[in-house]
Parts: sequence; structure tokens; C-alpha cells
Amino acid sequence: MAEVTKAPTGPRNSVGPEELAQQVAKLKSMDTKAQDLMAKEKPDDMDLKGAMTKLKSIKTEEKSILPSAADIQAEQAGEHTALAEGALMEGKKSLKTVETVEKSRLPTVDDINAEQSAEVSAAEMLMVGRKSLKSVETVEKQQLPSATDVQAEKKDPKRCSVKDSEQMAKALQSKSAADAKSMHLGNVNTSTGFGAGAGGGFGLNAPGHGPKVNHFAGGGSGVDTKKQIDIPAAVNTAWAQVLDDADPLRWIFCKYSENLKAIELSAKGSGGLAEFKQQIGDEMAWAGFRCYGVDKRGGTEVRRTKFVFVQVRPEAVSTIKKAKQSAHKGEVKEAISNAHLDLVVESMTDLAEQGLIDRLQAATGAHKPNGYEFDDGKFIEADYYGLGIGKDCKGETVKA
Repeated sequence: MAEVTKAPTGPRNSVGPEELAQQVAKLKSMDTKAQDLMAKEKPDDMDLKGAMTKLKSIKTEEKSILPSAADIQAEQAGEHTALAEGALMEGKKSLKTVETVEKSRLPTVDDINAEQSAEVSAAEMLMVGRKSLKSVETVEKQQLPSATDVQAEKKDPKRCSVKDSEQMAKALQSKSAADAKSMHLGNVNTSTGFGAGAGGGFGLNAPGHGPKVNHFAGGGSGVDTKKQIDIPAAVNTAWAQVLDDADPLRWIFCKYSENLKAIELSAKGSGGLAEFKQQIGDEMAWAGFRCYGVDKRGGTEVRRTKFVFVQVRPEAVSTIKKAKQSAHKGEVKEAISNAHLDLVVESMTDLAEQGLIDRLQAATGAHKPNGYEFDDGKFIEADYYGLGIGKDCKGETVKA
């Protein structure tokens, strides 16, 4: 029977060469990388920009002495903060409010040319006015002038004289022409104390008020230019009827010829806005209508005429045709003149009554009507000041 040798079960004191070689063969090679634990990762540009935006400039003030107890108490009591807040409040009081006007479209070529022409005309008028100024010697007196002194001053040609000039002649001619055109326009019964002027306020909103706007397309600079569009006399005659309060005609509508070189009076009527809307189609046109700003205050009712100049420019019309129409605006406005509001109609929503009221109220002066009438007998309330309508209306000086 063969003898079986048992492996030692206790700990061994040494390992044989063969077994050591087998264990070494099982080991894998590994790369060792030295790392500096004190080094930090460099931040990227985005982190640096974000941190820089949070930084604030600080003014360092150097003092040669230590703060006293009074300085420390003043700082703790917040006196410096109070002084800073007071200066801030004073600065806020000196600020002025600015009104921002939002427009739904870019200005047209006519608008830009009109504004530039108005600025040039104003500058020229200012220069002419400056040249006409003369130095005047002021004489101080200790007593009021007597009747003899006044008569002697009037007889002195050096101290009191009126000279004829070209500007005076033009002014008189312009005044005569304006008086002739303004007959029967915007008549308002002011015997009851209401209606300070035709158009509200001091008449600043009256048709034709303010300097004449010279349109680029109409040759407003005084140079005779070739007309871009033919406008028949029938358009001027019909619009003059609309401007006349005594005439029942309320609106006119003008369509283009096929070659877009002329317009013709296609329709006119004595109805209100509802009748006028029936003329709007898918073609370009020019038009104008009359409505009324109505004041119902107590037992008094005052009606003021409002005229609206309309440019019909449907959205489906090509850009080239729209550009041609914009170039005609200056000449058309010479025929359909003295309007309180210019309106561009691209769709029927532009003729919504509430939208028209908002635009008319914005175009009025300080006194705004408390209602409007676009169709006969249909009063739409527009109580801008919130003072009430009719018998419930309070005075404009009443404080809520």
C-alpha cells in the first residue's frame, strides 16, 4: 500500500522559486501618475465672465487718522445712508416724464419728407425772424406816462412806425385765403359756455391749425413740379360739401384708374360710418368722412365736427402698388384737406368704432369729448376723464 503525503496545513515560512515565478507572471503592469493635490483646475472663460459681472467698483478712501467715537456712532445710526437717500430723492424730483408713442408701422416716405420739410421751414422762419430783430434801448422811469407823453410818442416816427414788408403782405394774403376757406367750417354754438374752440380746447385742434406741411410729392417747396396723379375737380367740390356742416354729404370715396395715374370720385353719401364701410373692397382707394365729437354735460349737448382722411391699402395689394400709392398721398391730401386724423385701412378692423375713438381722442386737445357719433342717433360713450355723462356729469375741476 502506497504512502500518501499530506500537504502542510500550517503557515509556511518561505515560497519556492517556481511558485514565486507563477505569482509574478499573474501581475499586471500599471502606470503611476503623480498629482499635485495643491493645484486647482483653471476656470474657463464663461466662469470668468460670469464672475466679473458680479464685481462692483469700490471707492477706497484713505484717512490719516483713526475714526472717532462720533464717526462710529454716525455710521451705526445710518446718517450717511439717510444723506444718500435724500440726495437720491432730490435727483428723482429733477427727472422729467417722457411720453412714449407706440406706432404699429414704420414711417412712410411722405411722413419723413413732411417732417424734414417742417424742420427746414421752421429754421428758415427762425433765421428771418432773427434778422428782423433790432436792438432796443430800455429807459426806466419812476412814474407812469401821462396822456401828453403817449401822444408825443405816437407822433414820433422814430419810436413808433409801421413799415410795409413782403412778409406782411404774404401774411395778409394768407389770412384772407384762410378766412375764405373757413366759412361754414366747424360751427359750434358757444352761447351756453361750452366749446372753447372749433375742435376743443383753445382751437388748437381746429382744421387747418398750425404751419402748413409741405409734402415732397406735391411740390410744397414752391417749385412747380409735374403732378404724379390727376385729381378731377369733382373730388375737391364733393369734399368741400363734406367740410360744410350745413351740407348733408358725410363721406366721399375715390378709386384709381386702370393705369394708376388718376383717381375718380366713385361714390359719395350722406349716411354714416356703416354706409361708408360698404365701399371698402380689395382695391386701393382714397376717401374721407365726417363724424362728430359729442359732449353731453348736464342739460347741454355740444357737437363738434371731426374729419378723417382715409387711405385704403388692402393687405393683398402688391408692394409696388402700395409704394406708388404712398407717393400720391401729398397730392391727394391737397384735395381732401383739413382732416383731424389720417387713417390707413388695411382691413375692416381698422374702421372699428372703438379704435377710431381711441385715435381721435389722442388727436384732440386738452378738452376731450365724452362721446362720439359715427352714425346718426348712435352715441358711443368715451368718458376720458371719468366725470360721467349727461345729467350725472361733474365739472372737470372736481377732485375725486
